[in-house]
Amino acid sequence: MSIIRRIIYLIFGISGVVAIWATGFWYGSVTATFFHSTVLIASTNWGIVGLTGHDIVEWIEIVIKKINSK
Repeated sequence: MSIIRRIIYLIFGISGVVAIWATGFWYGSVTATFFHSTVLIASTNWGIVGLTGHDIVEWIEIVIKKINSK
């Protein structure tokens, strides 16, 4: 993964975390809350990709494989 791509992912990730912290999850309607939360969590996931090179789903798969290998 290129350095530029990691930086972009980190910017989106930091923005996602700040947005989750600043606004919370409830927007008055269930549909708006669902879509807004999905976008915020996805941007946070990009930050994780930028830091580690793996997204949340890949980390879950890694943990499951380690648990199953014991």
